Amino acid sequence: MGASLMVAIGAVITPLLLILGLKYGLVEFQRQRLVQDPVYREIRPTQVREFAADFFETIRARPDVAFIIPSILRGASNVGVTAGEARFQLDLLPSVAGDPLLQENGTAAPAEGEVVLSQSAAERLRLERGQTVTISVGRRFQGRNETVAASLRVIGILAARADPLDRIYVALGLAEDIENWRLGTAVASRNWSGSTPVPYASYDGLLAITQRELPPAEETRLQIGTGISRVERLPPASLLDGVPRRADAEQPVGLYRLGAVGTPLQSDSIAALANRLRPFGAILVPIVEQLEAELLTAVGPRRIPVVALSMPDEHAARLGLPPLPWGRTPIAEQFRTAAYVLLSSDLGFASGSSVTLRLSAGGGPALGLPLTVAGLLPPGSPMIISAELAGIVRTAADRPVLMSAELGVPVLARPGYRGFRLYARNIEEVAGLVRHLTDQGLE
Repeated sequence: MGASLMVAIGAVITPLLLILGLKYGLVEFQRQRLVQDPVYREIRPTQVREFAADFFETIRARPDVAFIIPSILRGASNVGVTAGEARFQLDLLPSVAGDPLLQENGTAAPAEGEVVLSQSAAERLRLERGQTVTISVGRRFQGRNETVAASLRVIGILAARADPLDRIYVALGLAEDIENWRLGTAVASRNWSGSTPVPYASYDGLLAITQRELPPAEETRLQIGTGISRVERLPPASLLDGVPRRADAEQPVGLYRLGAVGTPLQSDSIAALANRLRPFGAILVPIVEQLEAELLTAVGPRRIPVVALSMPDEHAARLGLPPLPWGRTPIAEQFRTAAYVLLSSDLGFASGSSVTLRLSAGGGPALGLPLTVAGLLPPGSPMIISAELAGIVRTAADRPVLMSAELGVPVLARPGYRGFRLYARNIEEVAGLVRHLTDQGLE
């Protein structure tokens, strides 16, 4: 009887122990998967905004962050993908080495010329590792429809649990080039045509030199619809202090500083003001505040006072100014026409020689620019550069501007990224990271 009872109890308990073991073993398995799987450690912003490079450096340095990579604009990430007869529009995401979503799901991150497909995308395209796929990118540019393409080798297929959507992963450099090309920029390294993003000129205000005084009512009208927020009368004798002028030069009747607050002035505002002030015989001189220059010499950089001037020859002659070799040619159209400087004769540079200036404005970064000495001024004179060149330096305070070694002109650098994929080091860190990003105004 005792043996029979033990067998009966064992027959009942054994399945229960088996069920409990399976239950808690499954729970532990699921817990480990939840903790370790990067899908559950991923954070993405829901809002589209611009993120500068220093944002990524700061976040990457946090001890609770395992990985972060920028993403591109949603409109730029939709590409055509072709394999044989199959062709679909798929979403594209950038990736780099160390990407945990790929690395911890059995595939390496794609390098240049490579691609990783989600399982769903691979099935639709009927592709396997080692095969080739072609991506095509279209845009509407200057009234024409244009398309470029790139062939990529499939190096991995991402499991459905890591990414259930139809999607491809490419090298970050290719994703950036696609976004830039769609925005109209040429990508020389891939022979994708487009425009050179030459920076526009922007100004903090204007100096208005008039042949008769402005009535008070006109001063008020100047502040309506022109971008000007204040009009300040100046003593005519203070015109272009320090700039050498002929003794018999015309003295202005009116001298006014037209100031812009908040948004810098650009060419359209200047054209509107020139129109308004034409009855007063006005000469307009753009103003760039906090304009600073360092001349690079054999013994090191030398800070030199600098003045920005651009005007037609007849206006320069009226004001008794030295000839300005750059005239009024917009620097955005012909940088080399404006890539000149007039230097004081006591600085030791000959006319026609090449110099390098580091120019900054508005508290922005300095740009190193190669210029040609177009003429010499009396000893002790400030250097003179074109207003267009100074305006580009002013723009660099608001937008990244670089000197392109390839093109020999300043160009607008790529704007900040519009999103990111971020992975916490472990699942316990996710809530703290979300709070940190929310405190910074991200959603």
